[in-house]
Amino acid sequence: MTEPSKDSAVETADSPDLSHDMDIQFPRLLSEIMATCELTSTQIDDLCDSMDCDRDFIYFIFDNADEEWQRQKLLHCPPNGGQI
Repeated sequence: MTEPSKDSAVETADSPDLSHDMDIQFPRLLSEIMATCELTSTQIDDLCDSMDCDRDFIYFIFDNADEEWQRQKLLHCPPNGGQI
C-alpha cells in the first residue's frame, strides 16, 4: 500500500503536514465512514462477528473515533477553515 502524495493535503508555513499522522487520520476515517456511509444491520452484525463483540462496542468505537476527530479538528484546523 502506498501513502498519498504530499499534494493531497494542505500545509501552511505555520502548521505541520498532518496528512500522514495516523493518530489523526484513523479516527477521521472512522468518523467520516459513519457520517457518509449508512452501514446496514447486516454489516454491523458482520463487524460484531469479525471482532467478537456486540453492537454496543462497535458504536462505542465509532463514537470515540468521532469525538477524537472533533477534538483534533479543534486543535489543528484554522478557525476560518482548512484541512488536516
